[in-house]
Amino acid sequence: MSYIDLLDQVHRSFRPRTYLEIGVSRGDSVRLVLDGTRAIGVDPHPAIVHPLSAETTVESMTSDQFFAGHAESAFGVSGIDMAFIDGMHLFEYALRDLLNIERFATTDTVVFLDDCLPGDESTTARDRSTILWTGDVWKVLPYLREQRPELTVVATTAAPTGLVAVAGFSGVSRNISIEEDIAQAVQDYGCLTYEDFCAFRDSSVQLHEPTIAGLDAVLPSEPWQDTSQVPSLVAARGARRRGVATLARSIRKSKALAGLRKRASPTLAHLRSRRG
Repeated sequence: MSYIDLLDQVHRSFRPRTYLEIGVSRGDSVRLVLDGTRAIGVDPHPAIVHPLSAETTVESMTSDQFFAGHAESAFGVSGIDMAFIDGMHLFEYALRDLLNIERFATTDTVVFLDDCLPGDESTTARDRSTILWTGDVWKVLPYLREQRPELTVVATTAAPTGLVAVAGFSGVSRNISIEEDIAQAVQDYGCLTYEDFCAFRDSSVQLHEPTIAGLDAVLPSEPWQDTSQVPSLVAARGARRRGVATLARSIRKSKALAGLRKRASPTLAHLRSRRG
């Protein structure tokens, strides 16, 4: 299944009230937004070729410009139910977008990232030289594993280069300097290579099928909006998960408080020592 098809399933089954997409390009994914979802797409050079829903707007600007001057009025009250990051395919850009989205996240927010499972080394170059280009967005995965263990991260094998979902946000704004976080992350993870990615993927990433069931750990226990007109799969699944949602969040919080954030991943610690 492609990442477009998987995003389509999430939109249809869970009906987000609000949706943010970073990097809309032709509109292949933002066109999936259904009536009843207030959506904003952000792209400095949008080239939309698809019809969009009446409640979808596209802002012609960079994501940094959007978060600096427009995000508060757009999502400051409502928050963001669902977001998709597919902007500049560089680690620091994707991470900055994720941290900025977190400012407007609730406990049920799900953020999707494209291009985290590259298939070969040439596509991971920071300077684009291939038609299919993932850049080094994949470095977000080891960053989240080491620095944000309280978050739930699910990596699916959606074609062509995976679709990763992140959830488990606290819903409370973190008192951090995003730019300082980014600078430190680039220092710690910017040197990782494609060889490091393969070792990390094979040892530390559990790959899931690109289906609603594969996303079970990150999707909310209830649809964001009424889904009475869609198949009963979501309702049944929601009933099953309601009893464990609170427990799962408590476990994530306990892990964070126990200091796991300070503990380096054995895999990456080994990689770093190997490089000397």
